[in-house]
Amino acid sequence: MKQLPEGEEKAQETKSMIDLMRNYIGYREYPKYSRINRYFVYKQALLKEAKELLQEGVIQDKEDIYYLTLEELREVVDTQKLDPRILSLRKDEYKFYEKLTPPRVITSDGEIITGECKRENLPAEALAGLPVSSGVIEGQARVIPTEVCPIKYSRVFLA
Repeated sequence: MKQLPEGEEKAQETKSMIDLMRNYIGYREYPKYSRINRYFVYKQALLKEAKELLQEGVIQDKEDIYYLTLEELREVVDTQKLDPRILSLRKDEYKFYEKLTPPRVITSDGEIITGECKRENLPAEALAGLPVSSGVIEGQARVIPTEVCPIKYSRVFLA
């Protein structure tokens, strides 16, 4: 940068900006930290309301409030009445969605990409895998047996 016209000045300005970024980059985490702290307070307040609703017999379990929207919960707290069909419907929906498998790849446009690995013509003892980046790599492979890594297939890592 120093070799450019007015490079000495540009280099000094760039160094000043880099130093400034390094000094203040940690502050970007403060808003997230603040939100997370508030969420804990909100959750405690909601669970306090749930405990009271449980004592009044309006709900059967304090975690039932998680199946309600904030507006619905406010109405239940105000009226002390809850249509049990709402909870039943939401619990059934939750069970349905819990069984769904998310797609492996979704593009930024929302397109879901599906596909399968080509596993034909592999030698009998070969381990088929998916590349995680383009290019060719050489190295010593390590196989972690299923006893150590209890998933459907053993994992292979390049060391």
